[in-house]
Amino acid sequence: MMISRIMLIVITYMVIFQMGCSHRVTQSEVAAMDTIHGVYIPADLDEAMAELDKVLSDEDKEEFKALKSRNEMLAYHHGLGMWMRNSWALWGGSRLAVYFHSKGITHPEGMSSEILMSYYDWLHRELILIDCITYKIEIPFFDDYTYQEDSYTEGIFHHYIFEDHSTITVHCGFNVKRPFNTDQPGDTLNINGYKVIRYVGNKEERLFIEDYYIKSEITIIAEYLEKDSPVVQAVDNVTISKKN
Repeated sequence: MMISRIMLIVITYMVIFQMGCSHRVTQSEVAAMDTIHGVYIPADLDEAMAELDKVLSDEDKEEFKALKSRNEMLAYHHGLGMWMRNSWALWGGSRLAVYFHSKGITHPEGMSSEILMSYYDWLHRELILIDCITYKIEIPFFDDYTYQEDSYTEGIFHHYIFEDHSTITVHCGFNVKRPFNTDQPGDTLNINGYKVIRYVGNKEERLFIEDYYIKSEITIIAEYLEKDSPVVQAVDNVTISKKN
């Protein structure tokens, strides 16, 4: 049932695409578009996960979640995979295709395969939940971890150590002697509605991202060896909320 529904969507979008091809646009124009033929184009893998979650039914999600491994998602290469390749213009050089090119994935079928397998991981993600002073913190993650806790005069440090030896440390407290040694100024950004000052750099052979949540006495630090480590995505998707 799911495959036939997806194929219908694929055919519909292919017809719409062909009808709209009378006006030729340049490759750079396509890569800059956030919407093509009425379809929103994700900017990166994280947005692709969120958009898939909107498109798919609860029945679809349960079917995917019941699979034994992420590799079994490749069975949907000609259904859901084709829908993504056509709807998100992976063949046409959309901004999502440009994103994957920057990650070393250059063929549209490889892009859709990566999205399919990543969606399996996304469905199996778990939340790290932390009570931090007057805030609650949620950090999405799907790998096993070891937890350690340290208490100092500056506050409590929650350490999450993952299988690839990357770590996330959440500091709940005051008088933080941060960041690590870096000559780079911090950037101000917004993460799920909260202003954050972010510092990036390296500590010996490890890279780090350090986010200070302004006015919340919360600092979240990710340390990792590889630039594509899952902890990088995790700290970009932190949610904090005021306790009642």
